[in-house]
Amino acid sequence: MHEAKVHDLKSDKAYKASEDADAFVKARTEGAKWVQKSIAVLNYDHCILSWQTDIQNGGKDLEPTRENFVGLAEYEHPVIADLFAKIQADLSDHEKFSLDAAEEAQEQEVGNS
Repeated sequence: MHEAKVHDLKSDKAYKASEDADAFVKARTEGAKWVQKSIAVLNYDHCILSWQTDIQNGGKDLEPTRENFVGLAEYEHPVIADLFAKIQADLSDHEKFSLDAAEEAQEQEVGNS
């Protein structure tokens, strides 16, 4: 979070010094991309246990690697962006990670056996 704030302060300072709106927008866009990539890295490193996709590159499905996960998160396509927004929303739903939710999931699993 600190580094994101530093990016913002630098772009604000540069804008005040030059009043170049295009440079300001470019800096803010780059900052947003940095945040998006950072969130994908954090999600992959700390939350994603496994993943797979049928998205292909060169006629082959993408390998489920950290690099490909982060690359997809950075890819500017509305469907993929929506998917990563949903992943983030799901991971941000603290109720899904409570003990009650875990017990309920376990009970459902036992009931379905």
